Amino acid sequence: MLDRQQAKVIQKKMNAANTTPMYVSPLVSAFCNELVPNAEPTYVNVRPTAGAQPNYCFVNVPAQIKTGDGELVHGWTIWLWPKVVLSAEFHGCWRDPATGELVDITPKTERRILFLFDPTRTFQGTRVPNVYKPLHTDLVVKEWIVAQIKTGSMICVGPQIITQALIEAQIRGISLTGRLLKLE
Repeated sequence: MLDRQQAKVIQKKMNAANTTPMYVSPLVSAFCNELVPNAEPTYVNVRPTAGAQPNYCFVNVPAQIKTGDGELVHGWTIWLWPKVVLSAEFHGCWRDPATGELVDITPKTERRILFLFDPTRTFQGTRVPNVYKPLHTDLVVKEWIVAQIKTGSMICVGPQIITQALIEAQIRGISLTGRLLKLE
């Protein structure tokens, strides 16, 4: 079992490993086509607005629309953990009404994201689970994905679900993450 400090170190390494793909490779393109057939991903600059909170795009964008017009564009942020996993996170970006430019106004460490517009989905007030594609055949990758899905679905229920089961799923995910870092 990992202690809290070990878990923080592994989580920090995982966050550094999981990043925006540098280019749209055939593998990334095929993953995007599985999510939204015939859609092309595009790079979107990250320019957080004042008061925007990390991980709250569906709060940040409507707030920006109230103060500066524009529109909410639904889609997926595409993340790559090289040689380990591709993932898609349901996300919302803001379209600037003056220029038509798509902008990610939600704070993050990235300067730009790879965004896949999805005309078939809209945010309905509940978290949409991430989508994963393993890039390695090691069983630990699949175990890690299962742990991520379990943790994500528990978090969807709401903050009151911080239970022993959630803590165990998170620790299991972090423990697997440590093993995944060795695959790179």
